[in-house]
Amino acid sequence: MKSPILIIDPFVREPVNNCFNRMVEIYYPHPCMIWQPVAHSGIPDFKTSHHFIIVLGSASHVFHQEPWHLVLAKYLHQQLKKNIPVLGICFGHQLMANYYGSKIEFAFSDERKILQTRKIQFKEKKFRPLLGGISHRQIVSSLGRNLESLIPQINHDSATNLFANDAIRHKRLPFLGVQPHLEASDSFLKKDCQINKKDVRNLCLKDSQYFLKNWQKLLS
Repeated sequence: MKSPILIIDPFVREPVNNCFNRMVEIYYPHPCMIWQPVAHSGIPDFKTSHHFIIVLGSASHVFHQEPWHLVLAKYLHQQLKKNIPVLGICFGHQLMANYYGSKIEFAFSDERKILQTRKIQFKEKKFRPLLGGISHRQIVSSLGRNLESLIPQINHDSATNLFANDAIRHKRLPFLGVQPHLEASDSFLKKDCQINKKDVRNLCLKDSQYFLKNWQKLLS
């Protein structure tokens, strides 16, 4: 039997079941399992290792410094040391960036939420640009010494420098983090990212499916 893919949903309000179900469809016939660390305290006694791990977004923020944040980050670090790839998305991206010494800040002084879409262009030319749905207030503003950005060098005087760390990876461990919601279902894109145009949501879904099937190619 194939080792399962572990999807971690750190929800604090309601689980993102549609996003999990979408990944089950994308990765079929590879088995997927889910862990909800807020709903189930402590680390489950997993009976097997994982093919890889994906950590989804959350209404929680690293600023909150909840006890389960450190428990989750330490668990992921342990898995990474076992060479199990980890993909952090939005909260998962910021959680591990923070754990590895990065600085997380509000994107704007008024703490407004950034919504709708943003295109990610990667340094690796073989990996095409992707359109992703966004719904976040914080950004990874500077990186710890063991992390590197996968975004091409841009003008530091530009407002787009806010998103210079939209995609990052660890220099030695198989960790990749992305800020946009490249796991999002159609309902999440419409409700949480407030993308009302169906054709735009379809493009996000197409790009995110490509990303979810190929993200490990971006690991060091």
